[in-house]
Amino acid sequence: MSRPAHLAVPASQFQRGGGKARVKKINGRVPVRKRQIWFAAGLAAATIFAIREVYVFVMTRPNLEVRSVQVTCPNPDVRAAVEQKAREMRWGNILRVDVSQVRRRFSEYSWVKDVSVRKVFPDTVSVDVTPRQPVAVLEKNVPVLIDQEGVELGPPPSEARAALPVFIDMLGFAEDARDKALLGWSCLRELTAEDRADIASLDLSDPGDVIATLRSSPTKLKLGDDLFRQKLALFRRTQDRWTQEFGPLEYMDLRFPDRIYIRTAEAKDGPSPTRPDKEAR
Repeated sequence: MSRPAHLAVPASQFQRGGGKARVKKINGRVPVRKRQIWFAAGLAAATIFAIREVYVFVMTRPNLEVRSVQVTCPNPDVRAAVEQKAREMRWGNILRVDVSQVRRRFSEYSWVKDVSVRKVFPDTVSVDVTPRQPVAVLEKNVPVLIDQEGVELGPPPSEARAALPVFIDMLGFAEDARDKALLGWSCLRELTAEDRADIASLDLSDPGDVIATLRSSPTKLKLGDDLFRQKLALFRRTQDRWTQEFGPLEYMDLRFPDRIYIRTAEAKDGPSPTRPDKEAR
């Protein structure tokens, strides 16, 4: 059944207005009052002032002045030298002490191998020193003690000259002193404690031919530049045999893996020293 004509409504299409639609923007800024700005600035200034006053107060406190420097070291002579250097230093407030700089100052002393420095509040600095250990005497124009790194430690006392091996060089170590000293220590390091104590001297004039002199034997040993422990052990095993066969030996050449050359010692009124070497098998 169709709708009556007077009830019919003509169809219409919805349309926006012909002009541009206005969009309302939302302003996200919150206005800040001047008194809030002044309050924040004042608070920051007060904080900075307070920090400064605390800093000045702490840095000028007399009970934070360094009053004691405690040095520990197993070598009493090195400890005494470091303590003397500590007395000559100006310390001031413990908070201002630069630990790295203090370490450098103490390390300037040749006998100091390593040093640790720490602050013990309120007024003490603790210094722990590892001293260098002398291993030989370097026979220069003025003899000096050296450690295993070839560092020169100063003139040797008489007891050190008697107990330690002497490193010798025909040129007085005018050239390559450190390298030759390290070569000498590499030789000593390979040896047993007993053999090391038996070394009277090492001639390092030729780095390719280290010549050892023992306290227990007049025979010089030509050792080359390696296998020092094995060569010294070979000498100890065979020295009696060669001495019985040839008499006292001037030197034994142990540089070659498959043969030994020896030279017999010359009597005071004996022949010319141009005598040939002998090969021992």
